[in-house]
Amino acid sequence: MSKTNNSFEIKGMTCTACALSVEKAVSKLEGVKSPVVNFATEKLSVEYDEDIVSIDDIENAVEKAGYSLVFEGAEAISGETMKNTMLESSKGCYSCAVQCKRAVKVKGKYPASPEYGGPEYETLGSLGSFCGIDNLEAVAHANALCNRWGLDTISTGVTIAFAMECTERGILTQDDTDHIDLRFGSADGMVAMIRKIAFREGIGDLLAEGVMRASRKIGKGSEAFAMHVKGQEVP
Repeated sequence: MSKTNNSFEIKGMTCTACALSVEKAVSKLEGVKSPVVNFATEKLSVEYDEDIVSIDDIENAVEKAGYSLVFEGAEAISGETMKNTMLESSKGCYSCAVQCKRAVKVKGKYPASPEYGGPEYETLGSLGSFCGIDNLEAVAHANALCNRWGLDTISTGVTIAFAMECTERGILTQDDTDHIDLRFGSADGMVAMIRKIAFREGIGDLLAEGVMRASRKIGKGSEAFAMHVKGQEVP
């Protein structure tokens, strides 16, 4: 048994009856214990056994009740946070007024150089919230690695999130992932998997094919978690 305590932001509630509806919906899930919704703070606090129930299961229960679950770490990886912490400059194509290219600089465990730009909106989503990661420095570092090795950040992030989903649900084992921690929220696991995909090492050789082909080979119902349209990972 692997018990986890977590909290989630809930959107769409308008009264305390809404909060009770969310509590009731989540409490019906096997492996969930004592869900509590605070209407004032719009937060769901819940203890659950992650060997039985996943974050996706909780999200689906909330959505079926008519509300939405928000990634709690969204603000930590937002464009505003990036601007206030690591943004060096904004650049763009000649004569373009938008100047949409971000250039960030980060030192420490997850370094990032302005030479490789900086994460834009889709990258923050795919390598950040899709993977349950709220460490902006890790996302910036991952973006730099993708740019250095010629990987599309959207496809890479969605593919790693797919592998994390498969790991959380027991479809992939530690042996399959070369003993890399591929649970949602593992920044180190996400960074390590980028290198494996780039150099096609271990399971990275399979994931480098993208979620459509990878899910077909993995099987075991993993196709349901492969987010793509005609083989192209969704942004």
